[in-house]
Amino acid sequence: MGKIHARAYGKQLRGIGLSKAWFAILEGIIIASGATKNEVEQVLQHILPTEKRKFVYIFQLKGK
Repeated sequence: MGKIHARAYGKQLRGIGLSKAWFAILEGIIIASGATKNEVEQVLQHILPTEKRKFVYIFQLKGK
């Protein structure tokens, strides 16, 4: 399901001018973002319980 949400969010995010960023989705909601995948993973370590991390989908929004 994360991949499906990533496609929908990707279109919306590009539509408002974002590019070259990473995002994390949990249960259809973007819960973290950053300039690098490592930044997103660090945020997740701080805000998300360990047992929920396996359900997170991380994706890259590439440039145009």
